[in-house]
Amino acid sequence: MKISGVLAVTQEKKDKVQLLAGFGIPEKFIASELDISVPTLKKKYKHELETGKDKADSMVAQSLFNKAIGDGQGSVAAAIFWAKTRMRWRETPTALELSGPDGGAIQVEQVSARELILNKLNSLASRTGEGYDLVEVDGGAGAEPPLGLEGVGKTKSTCS
Repeated sequence: MKISGVLAVTQEKKDKVQLLAGFGIPEKFIASELDISVPTLKKKYKHELETGKDKADSMVAQSLFNKAIGDGQGSVAAAIFWAKTRMRWRETPTALELSGPDGGAIQVEQVSARELILNKLNSLASRTGEGYDLVEVDGGAGAEPPLGLEGVGKTKSTCS
């Protein structure tokens, strides 16, 4: 409403702008609702536009807080939401269960370091087409002999 060519800014309009801004309504729609331009809206209702979101967020936070500390419907969900977002609480698994194929037991096979190395070399040899001559070196009485490689990559024989 214009009075003598001047825009009349009333408390009712201020409250409406603040509420609409708090709802996240774009400024061009708020200006249209008041039948003014966006520059005029920003000039005459700057404070309401700036504080609308904060006021709405505050009201929602208060409502959520009241629900979180209450006993009514939704209080547990509100408390959990509050704890996760404000208190940085996280849900952590209490147990981790592992299973083998089709939910069965995990099969464990003991393999010596020597067997692991041989299997790895055989796998590499089959992929690259290279063969290795593996030579066992005596490691002493009762000790598992370490592996020695002779002519690595120089022959086309397969590992045994």
